[in-house]
Formats: sequence, C-alpha cells, structure tokens
Amino acid sequence: GGCAAGNTDPFRSLTWYSAPPQCTCPSPASIPVGYKKVGLEWQCDVGYIGTPNVLCLGSPTCSGDTTFEGCALIVPCAPPERSYLTNQSHCQSMPDGSVCNASCVDTFCVAAGQVQFRCPQNNTDTTRPPEAVAGQCRVACEPCSVDDFVDTDSRPDIAAGVVRFGPVHRLGEMVVPGIEGYRIYFADACSEQVGELLQFVPVGERTFDCCLADAFEVKLKDVPVPLGAAQLVVALRGAASAEIREFP
Repeated sequence: GGCAAGNTDPFRSLTWYSAPPQCTCPSPASIPVGYKKVGLEWQCDVGYIGTPNVLCLGSPTCSGDTTFEGCALIVPCAPPERSYLTNQSHCQSMPDGSVCNASCVDTFCVAAGQVQFRCPQNNTDTTRPPEAVAGQCRVACEPCSVDDFVDTDSRPDIAAGVVRFGPVHRLGEMVVPGIEGYRIYFADACSEQVGELLQFVPVGERTFDCCLADAFEVKLKDVPVPLGAAQLVVALRGAASAEIREFP
C-alpha cells in the first residue's frame, strides 16, 4: 500500500494495491504462570483470580505479539495491625477466606481476651491485614486524669495552652510496671494520631499513692494544628523491653 502523492488529508487511509495483509498472532511459545486455555477460552489457573485479557499486539512487520493480563495470584493476608494489641506470633499468614483467633498480648496494661480475624476470600494484596470480626483487646492502663485543654491562641490553625494530666494507673492501682512515659499528640475524631508527636513526657522516678490531677504539665505555644485534628490525646508508651511500645 501507499500514500497518494500530494496528499493533504491527515486522516486519509493508505491505498492498498492488493488485499490488505491479514496479521494474526501465532500461538504463544509459552503460557505465563496463572493462565490456562480450555478449548478456545482463556482462563485464570488454579490459585489465581481475575478476568484474563489476552491481547494480540500488531507490529510494523505484521508479526503479532501476545500479551497476558488480568489474572492475579491469591495470597495470604499480612499480619494483623499492631493497634489491635494481639499476640504478634498469632495469625501472621492467614490464607484467603480463613478465620483465626489471636489472644491479647500478655502484659499488665492489656486485659485478657482475644480478637477474631478474617482474611477476605480471594485476597490478592500481600500488604492487606486481616479484618477484625469479633473480640477486643482492652487497654487497662491510662492517665488517671486529663484536664480539658483550653486553646488560648485565637488563630484557627495554631494552638497554645497547658496540657495537665495525672500519672498512669490500672483500675485504681497506681504502681504500673512497663511504662516509659506519655505521648501527647493531635488526633482525629476516631482517636487516630494526625501530625507529628508534640511531646514525650517520661514517667520519672516519682511515685504516687493516689491520683494527682496536675502531676504533669506541658506548655504548648505556636503549635500548628494539622488537618483533621479534633482533639489532643495523652497516650502511653511502653518500656523498650515491653511487647507494646505505643498504646492507642
């Protein structure tokens, strides 16, 4: 075929001197892992999921190349998120569609219990953690008192004021082992941290026989309020030797 001399139409098709060539893809020399052919139909192989899309891509020499896409490997879920406070040796590689029970970490500040997790059927994301479907690991330790924070800065995106809180306790027990200190940060409406840690306050050497509401005091000044922040949170940090470092 050819292009007419003096052509001025960029959309004009080639003029064929004989019948146009019939370009076809030969059968692939090898079939990639995850695909199989049943009769005239391409399918995903066992252990794979999706809709196979087998394409024949033409080339200037009229020799087609076959490409395969659409079938993804079914994989186990990633380990449960640490925020569930479950034993990190449990439910670490759950097959798709499976259910697994993980006990709560055995530590002074987490009540005994378990969480049931489920890995979705036909999961193809190796980074996807399983879903919690039942149970809860409850944090039993917390500051015994946290005063309401009063923002003394009139600017809408800047905060200032004093954060006052009492020492950690567990159901009234003031001697709590395994706690390194207190983390202060902004959080959203679901108590998830947003922005950077504002300050870390060590527990120190002082001991308490009762709840002293102003045992700790942190002064904030000219602190930018991150997008999505709805509250200030005082949370615990476990000791380096403890199984839990960051308590929710």
